[in-house]
Amino acid sequence: MLEIESHAWHLHCSKGNVLIAGLGMGMFLHAVAAKDEVENVVVLEIDPDVIELFKRSTGFEEWPHRDKITILNIDALSPNAAADVRSAFAGKRPDYLYVDIWPVFPAVEAPEDTRKMAAIHNPVSTGWWGQEVEYGLWVEAGNRQIDSDGLAAFFRHQGINVPLTVGYVQFCADVVEIQFDMSPKALALK
Repeated sequence: MLEIESHAWHLHCSKGNVLIAGLGMGMFLHAVAAKDEVENVVVLEIDPDVIELFKRSTGFEEWPHRDKITILNIDALSPNAAADVRSAFAGKRPDYLYVDIWPVFPAVEAPEDTRKMAAIHNPVSTGWWGQEVEYGLWVEAGNRQIDSDGLAAFFRHQGINVPLTVGYVQFCADVVEIQFDMSPKALALK
């Protein structure tokens, strides 16, 4: 369930040319390729064994939107990856970059890795697996507000362009409140 739920916002943001760093089980890839608004998907996966296992176990070659997908065996953090990505997108920049390369949740290095990848690949907007939990940790560490200004400040602090909507702000507030019992009622008792 966490795997599906943690993809929801990123799936919502995906359109045009989508760049995915980290193949994993391919659940996000399958969902994003099925979207009509998505034209092309490029996946960067560093481990050739992950790619082989994925292809063998998912029936990838038979996927209905297979023609939209390119999988590259390359390190998404390598500056050399930028040329391969540009080529795969026929010279266009990614509209959305989704980063999910870490074995733990949340990963301390996730914001920095994501910022580096965004600098390398120059997407219109970006997101990473676990960003809502990272926001909660940031709020807790600095006793910051849980609202649209606080969320915008968090992403500015990270140096990452993440699209924000009223619904996403509320979702992040809910995640933080549940994660740290920071509901208005709980905060009043502290």
